[in-house]
Amino acid sequence: MIRVSAATRVQDVLNLRESWDGLLETSGGTVFQSWEWQRVWWKHYGRDKRPFILLVYEDEELMGIAPFFVSLSHLGLPFKVISFLGSGPSDYGDFLLHPSRRAEALEAIMGYLQTSEDWDVIDLQEIPSNSANLRALRELYGKGDFYPVIGGVGKIQEFTQDVSLALSLPGNWDGFLQSLDRKFRWNILYYARRLRRNHGVQVHRAGSVEEVDRGMSDLFLLHRRRQREKGLPTPILSRRYRGFHREVAHQFFRRGWLALYSLRVDEEVVSALYGFEHGDRFYYYLGGFDPSWGRLSVATILIAEVIEEAIERGFKTFDFLRGEESYKVRWGAVPRQNIRLVITRGRLRSSLLKAILERENVVIREVKQKLQKL
Repeated sequence: MIRVSAATRVQDVLNLRESWDGLLETSGGTVFQSWEWQRVWWKHYGRDKRPFILLVYEDEELMGIAPFFVSLSHLGLPFKVISFLGSGPSDYGDFLLHPSRRAEALEAIMGYLQTSEDWDVIDLQEIPSNSANLRALRELYGKGDFYPVIGGVGKIQEFTQDVSLALSLPGNWDGFLQSLDRKFRWNILYYARRLRRNHGVQVHRAGSVEEVDRGMSDLFLLHRRRQREKGLPTPILSRRYRGFHREVAHQFFRRGWLALYSLRVDEEVVSALYGFEHGDRFYYYLGGFDPSWGRLSVATILIAEVIEEAIERGFKTFDFLRGEESYKVRWGAVPRQNIRLVITRGRLRSSLLKAILERENVVIREVKQKLQKL
């Protein structure tokens, strides 16, 4: 028999680690749904929010997790909004559902929400368009169909959100090079030869706690320099953002998921790459380089080195994550749309907030598109 219970205390989340880990692997979730990422996010971003994690059990076996939280205001207005834990820093949001009970778990989660007074709007962001959970939800309720909730008639609506780009990795480096545009392939090889001909070059991967600390400091510094050169604002200037990612880096290092690389030229760190490894997927989260070395294409050289190592280690996908920057396409990455799922109930305040979220979504996309062209 399937039942749903709600974990509404921080301690409830901490107690879930072992079963959460098991479901993460079974469900095919990403690092952004991992217990470590969610816990650290809550520590740094959970102020003025409360956990609302729905747990789906079949008898005593955990079959699904809806990793939600509730915020009690939006843009200063008193609305109760349910969102995915990790919203903001997470490039992908989703449920964790056992494949054999995906439809049943979703139906149970939606049934629980239909009888709950804990929300005005459910705002689920950055769901990959190829998510099996999204497909199952569409099959259950239809795209945009109405369904009954307490207080009236609710509606599920989808909005396009960010675009992510990823490339499929072949079995060897030579095969990958041959898949690239001829000119870009030549440039990659030429850049590396030129740099090594005139300088001492080393690619280093953080392998100790001390190196993780030092590597994250280098990353923040180089990213900030690059953004300032382009005249762009950067969240790296936020102490909370830096603190969050430092702690994630250490948590993932202990799990063997951290991929923190630096390119050193004549003993100077000139480029850095911060990523994650989970399953057969490499996630490139953030990079930076010293603009004074930009003419020698140090960022491109480092990405090439990391992709080559990812291929050698058997990864199947190199995920550049969110953002439509043109350099990702040159590497052969293919775009995929992320979806924002907004669920409203038949009340005026719910409809008002939905309209606000819809406009907010348009404005954010327009701003990001303009920044990516700079």
